[in-house]
Amino acid sequence: MEEVEALKHLHGLSMSNKDDSFSFTETGPDAKVKTLTIGANGVSFYYVDGDTIKGLENLWKANKYFLLHKNADGIVVFDKDGKRYLLLCEMKSSMGQIKDKGINQVVAGYLRMAVLLSICKEKDILEHDIVFVFTSQQTTTEERKRLQEIQMLESDKDIMDKSIPVNDKILYRLYKSVGNSFKMPLRTICPDFHNDLVHLKDSLLDAKIQWKLLMPPNTASTVVQLDVNTL
Repeated sequence: MEEVEALKHLHGLSMSNKDDSFSFTETGPDAKVKTLTIGANGVSFYYVDGDTIKGLENLWKANKYFLLHKNADGIVVFDKDGKRYLLLCEMKSSMGQIKDKGINQVVAGYLRMAVLLSICKEKDILEHDIVFVFTSQQTTTEERKRLQEIQMLESDKDIMDKSIPVNDKILYRLYKSVGNSFKMPLRTICPDFHNDLVHLKDSLLDAKIQWKLLMPPNTASTVVQLDVNTL
């Protein structure tokens, strides 16, 4: 895969390759989702964990935009049915963590990969189908109460409506489509989400990104699985 070789040589990324399936793991003692397994028979996956990209700090630390100081947990590239996919994955233990940190982190990962690919010969992030993947443990009573409040406030209003914080509205859409996905470009949430996004190229703002939330089957389980045939 050409961009994998370019990322290795130009940026020193350590990208691994596995066929059929592989797993990201979360080792934190408080993690309630510890494993995200991504797979499909006959698919070859190239992936890099977030720590590797964090190693390129010299590229980001001088940037005044706080958003670019963040990063996704894992990044995956693969081909399926004539399409090339780029997954930005963020493993969280709760819906609240997705709202407070996870959404910012996957958007930052998307922007970082756009930067890294921009200098690769004849490569562009928008040649990929972009997917933001989140994990969360089953919702708590308190979280369900907040989601119900958002549902009542939303009442079919546009996501740019100022009465509801945009991360709350994204969280509600993720919850409504858990196990499935929905498509939404960054322009839909810009500039409410982050004023720095207004400086992005139109093509990055208008790309139809697929958003997907996965949960374990019950609170006793800490493993989430994504069959990429569902994308």
